[in-house]
Amino acid sequence: MKKYILLGTLLCTALAFTSCSNEDYKDWAKPQASGDAAEGSAYSYGISINAGPQAEIVMPVADDDITIATIQSEKTLPFEIKSFTINGKELDIYLEGNAIKTSAARLDSLVEATNFSRAAIKREMEAEVFYSVLDTDQKDSLTFKNVVKLAVTPAATPEIDPQGYFVLGDFEGIGWNPPTAGFMQEVEDGVYSVVVTTTGTGSNWFKFYCGSTYKGESTTWDDINPKQMGCIKDGDEATENLLIWTGDPRGFEVKTPVIKGAGKWKITLDMKNCTYTVKEKLAGLDDLYLTGSNYNWGATTSDWKKVNAINNNWGGTSEGEFWTIIYLHAGEMFKFAPQQGWGGDFGGTGLTVTDKAGAGYVDDGTNCKVTNPGWYLLHVKTADMELIIEKPKVYLIGDCIGGWEGFEQPFTTPTDENGEFVSPAFTNSGNVRMYTLVEGAAWWRCEYNIFDGAIVIRTEGDQPGVPGTAGQKAYLNFTTMTGKIQ
Repeated sequence: MKKYILLGTLLCTALAFTSCSNEDYKDWAKPQASGDAAEGSAYSYGISINAGPQAEIVMPVADDDITIATIQSEKTLPFEIKSFTINGKELDIYLEGNAIKTSAARLDSLVEATNFSRAAIKREMEAEVFYSVLDTDQKDSLTFKNVVKLAVTPAATPEIDPQGYFVLGDFEGIGWNPPTAGFMQEVEDGVYSVVVTTTGTGSNWFKFYCGSTYKGESTTWDDINPKQMGCIKDGDEATENLLIWTGDPRGFEVKTPVIKGAGKWKITLDMKNCTYTVKEKLAGLDDLYLTGSNYNWGATTSDWKKVNAINNNWGGTSEGEFWTIIYLHAGEMFKFAPQQGWGGDFGGTGLTVTDKAGAGYVDDGTNCKVTNPGWYLLHVKTADMELIIEKPKVYLIGDCIGGWEGFEQPFTTPTDENGEFVSPAFTNSGNVRMYTLVEGAAWWRCEYNIFDGAIVIRTEGDQPGVPGTAGQKAYLNFTTMTGKIQ
């Protein structure tokens, strides 16, 4: 029996896995009752399947045909491999003597697709092998199962470009003109995003390019094409896809993906895993407030705490995003609304929540709830209906501490609700600047200062300078929104 597909077709189908239908990779049905009963008793027939000499591979390999398992038979009984599956997806194999062989590239592609990652990280997995054997009277076929352990390390991916990445495409204000590149914002290490508005109701084509190829108004196609990135087939509409790049180790050409439909879209490029995602960007709120069990459940306007908007005064990709530093009590419940009153409120099951702070978050119906008391940063993305809970990180920056990037100094975090966040002593006499670190936002978008004893959030332009003297410290109380420098 030979189960094998031509290499080119194999790779093409596997790498485009995320955009294939279920029919392309149908699951094998489990054996019938006779097979289930026989399962595990293959040793009585002197048959065993074991990991082969290339059950663990590091891509690329010199010879694409690899032996991932071997079948041993002490008796001369006819047998047939019924299926060889990884995570429920069939791997095409063939028998050569007692060697079970496959295409290394096919195996690699299947592993990358099922993990949605092309990162050169060793992936260990178990493969289920179902096979049938004719019994000693050569009449009945018995089905058995073995588990074989495999490991694959994909080929190296491109180094992350220190100048970031940009897109060109059928987008308003960007187009297919290299000098008008739409640069992406780094939202976390190796992950970049950009919000675009498509120009048509049909297919809107686009590609990615490395920022180091950009030369301003003089940028040409000859500059950027050597470091372009896209997908495996032209016109791919997948909203989650594996990335193909110039010089891809599989030898594929970079093709052009599309976004289907008019509107505003958020494109995210993950260069750690070499993937990209496209998600419709809904309109975010202009204002946001919080109330809950510790705020009299919003009985009056004063029972609604304002949540700070991330400053987009000079443009950006954080429309409709908000943040606040808040002390939450054990078992405290809260939710959000676009005004200081009920109506359009949301929380709990209406949000996708990521608890990065160990708050012990739980959905309590339409309310948010935390188990563990403490100070937290709440980062709300109203366009995507997401809530990220983190430990608050407050920093000094600028003249008072001796510089800007690389000179940030953290405040201490209090342990009680009425405690103060305290900065390190200023090293220089000069203007004091401070901010909260919010994922995906430049520091000045979440900046504030102390004016007449109150913490005032920056909402437009620069705030007036607030002088400090070497040796002084800043004290911030986020419960009362007051502060001092002394």
